[in-house]
Amino acid sequence: MRRHGFLSSTIRVISSYAEQNLAELDAASDDERDLDALGRALEDVGPGLDVLIKRAADGDVRLHVNNPQVGGRFCEDVSVGYGNGVRSYLWSWGEAISPVGTPGEAARRIAKVLLS
Repeated sequence: MRRHGFLSSTIRVISSYAEQNLAELDAASDDERDLDALGRALEDVGPGLDVLIKRAADGDVRLHVNNPQVGGRFCEDVSVGYGNGVRSYLWSWGEAISPVGTPGEAARRIAKVLLS
């Protein structure tokens, strides 16, 4: 970059943005792995539910869970975040379902709601 006339301060700013973006991508990857585990657990406890990981343009990752038996109108977008200070699966309104270390428990709760 110096060869192209960038100043050291500019290089530091660009480097810090790059490091921040890489850290955000790593966090998004963790969320995606956790949501994938939840999707697999849902396939075991909620036969008939459709699951799909969706990534928004801003990098936000959600697991879209749909009950097609009711015409696709009964669905939920689950995310990963912090509920009660613990990294958890979250309902679309932000309430914790269960900690990310317990995808089976979260899957049972989601299936109970969507299949009832």
